[in-house]
Amino acid sequence: MNQTKLGRTLYNVIFLIPIFALGFFLRIFELGKTGLEVDESSNYNVAMSVYNTGTPSFKPALGHTVQPYLSHPPFGFDLLAGWFKLVGPSLDNARLLNVLASMVVLALVFVVLRRYGNSVALLGTLFVALDCWIVVTNRMDYLENVQLIPILIGIWLFIKAVDSEKTRDYVLAGLAFGLAIVFKHIGVYLVLATVFTWLLIRKNHRGHFSMLVVMTLVVLAYVVGMGVDFGQTFFGQEFHEFDRLIGTAPATGMNYGPIQALQIIADKYWVFVTTVIVLLLGWLLVIARYVRALLFKKDDVPSGHAVLLSWAFAGFVFAVASQLKSPHYLILWLVPLYMYLAVVIINWAKGRRKFLVPALAVAFVLLNMFSWNYRIVQTNGDSLRDSATYITQNIPSGAVIGTETYIGSLIANPYVRIDTMTSDQLKKVDYLALYTSSTVSNSSLPQVVQQAIANCTTVQVFSGFKDTVTLCKLNKTP
Repeated sequence: MNQTKLGRTLYNVIFLIPIFALGFFLRIFELGKTGLEVDESSNYNVAMSVYNTGTPSFKPALGHTVQPYLSHPPFGFDLLAGWFKLVGPSLDNARLLNVLASMVVLALVFVVLRRYGNSVALLGTLFVALDCWIVVTNRMDYLENVQLIPILIGIWLFIKAVDSEKTRDYVLAGLAFGLAIVFKHIGVYLVLATVFTWLLIRKNHRGHFSMLVVMTLVVLAYVVGMGVDFGQTFFGQEFHEFDRLIGTAPATGMNYGPIQALQIIADKYWVFVTTVIVLLLGWLLVIARYVRALLFKKDDVPSGHAVLLSWAFAGFVFAVASQLKSPHYLILWLVPLYMYLAVVIINWAKGRRKFLVPALAVAFVLLNMFSWNYRIVQTNGDSLRDSATYITQNIPSGAVIGTETYIGSLIANPYVRIDTMTSDQLKKVDYLALYTSSTVSNSSLPQVVQQAIANCTTVQVFSGFKDTVTLCKLNKTP
């Protein structure tokens, strides 16, 4: 090993090990203290079904039979069920798998950015490792934490393909992207990333076309396989998810516009200071650079940078166009944004501005320490887990609870879905467990439920960072 390579290796070791160590510590520290989220409950319940029966399904509501859960592909639940067989089933063990996946993601971020230099790789890895929103998301049982692994492998292969101009590399990148899409369908935004890169580069047409064809074939193979196995049940759930995506079917708590998003940030999410700044200013930079490169200056963005820029731009376009505004989707937009910003910052800081990079890194860490204090060190209760524990321990086992599926799946009691409850179903219900949050209110519930709330005596209230579960007993007349 020559002195240059040795010096580069030492440089990486000195800075990279502390970044990884701190990133891992923040993700693993008192893992169970962070409040349980809605999708975590759902993912855990489906994985437990796979663990116990081999089939993905939800705990059925009262009067319903078990149905396969096919709204999301089963692979993430299969993975989690296999993990449970190794370490045992629990919500915290589910989170542990996500922490480990996030560390693989960090390693891939560094590997991808090494193409642009050691400084870019270290700064980008620092951003992804320590951003508090990403850290909190990585501490939870979300499919996106694992999904980022094939996405980043695909990005690495895509950049390699752009450099080599070999169709084989484009095919491999398309395969990785296709696998990411069938792991969870929100990965379809990678189609936009591919098309946007093609529009910027304006060459290697066969390669880009081959990449899109391979992605399509992988998705078609999945659809055909699932269709053969599950038939109309699969297609019905798939089309329902598509309707939720485009806004023709309701998605409680996930349909809101930019004004309400700003109100939510001002009310609760202001504690994620760097995340908010990066989303607002970073996306403005990405939009300006992409549009300028596309319309006015062909050569303004080097071909290697075009993939990262287009990936970040695709995240913005998809986030705006989609009617589903689930907060944990942000990790799919933040990772490419931080990676591209690392390239931009290091290139801008060359020469006399070089001293600004460590100053920026220190400021970034300090701002995130403020956020970590509010979301990791301090806790605000765990409304879902606390309410489920209380109901299981204190409410008679035969009592019927009217609630959401993500609470109903956590409790031992039979439950009725509150979002579709009818007058006849209400007659069977003894208690209501009402979930409200910064985007979910009782006004979205059926009228029959809203009338019942007025005749309901509060038993207990469980509060969290952004949500509340109110347990009340229905006052039934003889």
